[in-house]
Amino acid sequence: MQAGPAPDGLAGERIPPEARIVKVADVLDALTSQRSCKSAWPLEQAIAFLREGAGREFDPRCVEILLARNDEIIGIMQPFRDESSEAAG
Repeated sequence: MQAGPAPDGLAGERIPPEARIVKVADVLDALTSQRSCKSAWPLEQAIAFLREGAGREFDPRCVEILLARNDEIIGIMQPFRDESSEAAG
């Protein structure tokens, strides 16, 4: 794994697994959420971004495990989806 360094200087497998998991989930949430400074990305575009970064910015195992649960991701996103957002649909 070639994930980028953590704030305390750790890199790769030395980054705690919990931090690697949260990073992938947080980026997915940030990309697919409407913000005052940006529009929400469609889920497919966010997934492509995570896959492109797997092994460089993100732990590839964490990316694949998260994305293997695509139906559950959509189910979690739906109740929080802003009506103007196209992130989960």
